[in-house]
Formats: sequence, C-alpha cells, structure tokens
Amino acid sequence: MSDGLAAMLAPGSVAVLGASSDPHAFGGKPIRYLREFGYRGSVYPVAANAATVQGFRAYRSVADLPEVPDVVLFTLPGPEMAAAVTECAALGVPAGIVFATGIGDEDAHHDLRRRMRDAAAQGMRLAGPNAQAVSNFATGAVLTPWGVSDEEPAADGPVAVISQSGAMVSMIYGVLRRRGVGVRYAHGIGAALDVSVAELTAGVLWDPGVRLVLLYLEDLSDPAGLERAAALAASQGVPVVALTGGRTTAGQKAALSHSGALATETRVTDAFFRRIGVRRVTSSSELIAATDLYLHAPVPRGRRLAVVSNSGAACVLAVDAAADHRLPLARPAAETVARLHELLPASTMRDNPVDIMGLPIADPGLLAKVLAPLADDPDSDVCLLALPVAGPAYDVGRFVEDAASFVTSAGKPLVVAAPQPDIRARFRRAGVPAFVDETAAVDAICAVLDHHSEIAAARLRPPRPRRVAIAHTNELVLDEDESLRHVQSLGLPVVARVLCADPGSAEAAFEQLGGGPVVVKGCTAEVTHKSDLGLVRLGVRTRSQAGDAAREVLARMHDRGLSAPQVLVASMVDGLREVMVGAHVDATFGPVVLVGNGGKHVETLPDIAVLLPPFAGQDVEAAIRRLACAPLLDGVRGEPAVDVSGWVDIAVRLGAALVEPGSQLLAVDVNPLLLGRDAGAGVAVDATVVLGAARHCAHAPPDRARGV
Repeated sequence: MSDGLAAMLAPGSVAVLGASSDPHAFGGKPIRYLREFGYRGSVYPVAANAATVQGFRAYRSVADLPEVPDVVLFTLPGPEMAAAVTECAALGVPAGIVFATGIGDEDAHHDLRRRMRDAAAQGMRLAGPNAQAVSNFATGAVLTPWGVSDEEPAADGPVAVISQSGAMVSMIYGVLRRRGVGVRYAHGIGAALDVSVAELTAGVLWDPGVRLVLLYLEDLSDPAGLERAAALAASQGVPVVALTGGRTTAGQKAALSHSGALATETRVTDAFFRRIGVRRVTSSSELIAATDLYLHAPVPRGRRLAVVSNSGAACVLAVDAAADHRLPLARPAAETVARLHELLPASTMRDNPVDIMGLPIADPGLLAKVLAPLADDPDSDVCLLALPVAGPAYDVGRFVEDAASFVTSAGKPLVVAAPQPDIRARFRRAGVPAFVDETAAVDAICAVLDHHSEIAAARLRPPRPRRVAIAHTNELVLDEDESLRHVQSLGLPVVARVLCADPGSAEAAFEQLGGGPVVVKGCTAEVTHKSDLGLVRLGVRTRSQAGDAAREVLARMHDRGLSAPQVLVASMVDGLREVMVGAHVDATFGPVVLVGNGGKHVETLPDIAVLLPPFAGQDVEAAIRRLACAPLLDGVRGEPAVDVSGWVDIAVRLGAALVEPGSQLLAVDVNPLLLGRDAGAGVAVDATVVLGAARHCAHAPPDRARGV
C-alpha cells in the first residue's frame, strides 16, 4: 500500500479546510463526527476567521499547521478548491478527499480536475471529487460531511463497503446495520480521478478484522487493479461481492465476427469476475442477502443438503428449491438414518428431508436430538432448518441455542428459513444465518457454495500477464480460405478444401477431394455471413454439379458487386454436434475466448460461455458444462455421447495464441466446429479471422505504482 493511501485509511492527523463551528454545516460535520466516533488523532480545523472551531484550535491555512497533516478534507466551495489542492500538494500532504459535487468534464470544473491530476502526479493521493466518505469505524476516522451513519447507529464489524456512489454506500451501510451487522469501513469515492475502488479494496484487506468486502462499481476502467485486489482477497480467504452498474456494449465490433456480437459486456464482465474469484450480483438486495452466511457459516466441505422442518410443506418447498439449483440432497449414512428412525415416528419423513412436525411442542429438546446425527453424518455438508411455524407453543429460544450449538459442534453451515422477522432476528443475533423462506435460503446457500468454489479456483490460476489489446483500427478481415489457414497454423484441425477461380477448377477440386460429397461456397473477405446471400451449396455429389454450383455462386457474387470472386470447394464432414469456438479482443478486458453451441443460429439463439485467457483445459470443461446444450453432449434418445476433448484443446490453443507476444489477432470465429464420438475429434468447417495492425496498452499495470 502506498504511503498516501495508508495515510488516508489510517490517518494520524486530519485537517478540515473550510471548517465550520456549526456542527450541522458542510464544513462542521466532519469535525463533529471525528469527536463523536472517538478519533484519537490530531484534528486541525482550517478557517480564515476563527480562533477555535468546535473546541479545536483553528488555523488560517494548511501552511500554518504545526505539522503536515496525513489527510486533508476539502469542504471548500468549488472556486477555492483548485488552489487549495495545489497548495496542499506543494506542502507534501500525502492524501486528500474532495467532497465537492457536480464536478464533471465541463469547462467550469476543468481547472479543478487538472489540478487534482497534477497533485496526484506529485504524490498526493486524492479521493473524489464527489466523494461521500472514507470511514474507519474501528479508529473513529470517519471522514465525511455527508453522514453515512446518520440513519443507523454505527458499530464496528467485519464488513467493508466500498462504492463509487455516495448514495449506494449509505444505503448498503444502513441495510447492514438494520440487520445487526457491524461495518468497519464505508468508503464512497465518487469520480475516482485518482484513488480507485481497487486500491481501497486492497487497502482494507490488509486489516485482519475484515472478513467480507462489498463493492458497488460504475466503471471497470482498472481491471488489472481489481484482479490484484481479488488475488489478495483470495489468499486471505475474504469473499468479495460486487454489484456493477452502467453496463454498455461500447467498443464492440459486432459486424466483424460472431464473437464480437456474442461477447457482450455483461458476459465478458461475468467471465472476468468469475476468473478472479469475485461474485458478481445484479441488485442491491442480492449484494447483501448472503452476508450472514459469509460471516457466520463455516466453509462447507461439499454441496450435499440436509433439510429439517416442522412442516411437511416446507420440506417439499426446500427440496424443490434445491432441485432448481441442482443442489444435491444428502443421502445420510445408514447409521444416521437408524438414529433418525429411533427418534421419529414412521408417519413422518425421517431420511432427508426430515419432518419433525409439531413434536417439539411436547419435546422441546427434539430438535437437538435430530440435529445431532446430522452433525455427525459424513454425507451431509449443509443443513437447512425451515420453521414456517414458530408461535408461543414452541421454545424458540431453545431452537436458537440448538442451532448455534450444531454449527459449533458439526463445523457445518446451518441456515434457517423463517417468515417471522422477530424469529429471524433472534437466530441472527446468535450467529445463525436466517432467511425469509426456503427459496431465499437455498439461493444464498448456492451462491456462497459457488463463490467459495470460484475463490478456490482463483487461488490456483496464474495472474493474467501484462497484456496489450489490439486497437479497433486498420482491421484486416481474412477470407474463409485465409482464415482456415491461419486457424490451422495455430494447431487447429481444419476441413480439406481447394480454392477455385472458375467452374472448371471447381470440377477438378471435386476429384482432388475424393469425389464428394462436397460443399461449394463463395470465398471473399467482404462477406462473413455467406448463407444470408445464397453463396453456399451443400451436398454436391458429382463433378458436373460442382461446376454448376461454382457457376451459380460466382454469378451471384458478381451480381452483388463483390470484388475478385472465388469459390471454396470443401469436403463435407460428418459430425454429431455443431459447436463454435471464437475470440474477441474486448476494449476493457483484452482477449476473451468463447465456447458455445454452433451453427447458423448462433447469434439468434446464443448459448455461449466466455473465458479470459490464460486458462487450462478444466476451465474450458467447466464452461462447457454451464451451457444449455451441455446435456445433449452426453447423448440423448439413443444418440452417442460427444467427445469434447478436441473442443477443449482448440479453446486452450486459441487462448494461448491470443496472449502470445506480438499476436495480431483481433477476432476469430470457428463455426461450425464439428465434434464426433472419438477422442480428439473436432474439425473446423468454417472460420473468420480478423487481424489488427495498430496496438495499444489496455488494462496493463499503471506506470506509477498504486500499492495494490
């Protein structure tokens, strides 16, 4: 962590420019908060016409202070801000926070933005403009004029909240506090001209008291920084959950290739977060939903779910929710089943799920007796306790104690589903995660299970190398024959073919390829979707048909005004399944590789998964298993299973080629790639390759060390 960032996060002294004696004014609130939250460092109000401010000695300027402060809070009006930032940088102030709002790119604010960048270049780290807060509730260094904690009383805890939106950091903080969750850090950094979310994430991760990080991001301009922060989080076992806004498809070159159209920013961003072990969510409620499970549940050994409830209906709903997520139900060991059968009458469900009905009304200790064999059971990994009914007849206090004891003794997660807010609150106070119903509970269980798996996988992945992305200028689109040759040079198997300029050459090619059947296609770099223009003839079975097909296709190409028309005569290849593999250079994340269902409807009915190279074969296999078409690969309705090893190998080779130094690949489509039942099979039947001549650095490590 850089000295300036360390000074911002754990300051020994704070100066407030524009300080006010009014504790409710914009320049007065930061001083009030520092006092109220017990900050023990030095506080220096800077005010031109006051001897004291809220009991602290005041100073006319930063230059008059007895020491250079660790951090300066700029609460000045906009016109005075620029000069103050320059002055503080010249004095060697290591960090500053600019709270001014509405500092956009317009000319009126150009001077302040320029001076902020100049100050950062001199070594002064700056948060903002439009910053909301940089708050440490453990030390009392709550640096804000906005009052992040005004709605709910503050309490230190294991969660760090970092946001590019001030409103979002306040909202997330408030919801967590209303749920009884303590928050140590609440950082809202606004425009982030200098200090980034990635840097603050890495900064809070150096605190061993942080066990969960929640992010809100409005841009992903520093993916390399996020990757480094995520690697630090994974090494320390701290989950990071991110909500992103402002998703766009800017920079896509969809017209050049299938992969350009399919590699939408959402898909690529999902792949990026999955690769680095950060869980990406799509709503503020989802960002917070699993917090208790992250904080209070041990990491499970596996995914097998055991269900206990005092309602048969709740048992059924829990099983349905598990099936929706493909979460396997535990099959308890014979000894576990025997113990459960001894405890419960034959009229109940006693294996899994376990229905204890209303029996705990007469025997308050029954829940503990039922949980005990599940705690010992080697084939159960997670337990869901559903309590749709928990009225006065039930000893809920005993339930809470027994659930907490289960977690301690079993070392397994136990999650409660209860519709009553007061019942959930009692379990949460005891450190037992609680949700409104079975579906919400299973949603959270699966999200956390998947996230822990992604964190474990991220620990094993090498960091992405410093990479360059190819600029979207001077593109060179290769025709199909050139594309297949380029693909073949990468080690990918391709269809046998002959490039022909006239019908006679096509007839000769028919014989050269073994006498058919063949396909005759127009070959030009000006068209990538040839079937749309009627430039494809399939199932050509005689020499004369090959000549006729070539004549028709060449004539159609001439009518379309395509220059230098040629045809490609290629062998018809049999296969069990058409799939695709492609690549695209994303403007933000650099090279990405796609695998998915293939054929001419690939864009109309997209079924793809995205990976960011470098990656290994097991990563490709996992991506393929996420596809909707994955069950078809195993063989259905008497069809044989498809061997995907060739597909996997091709994707790995393509990923390696993209990150190879000097590579000029901008986009690659192999569609269809025909798969068979034999190991290693996989033949590229059609391909499009786009090369880029101009190159620029993209998301490479910044020139100035940021300390992440």
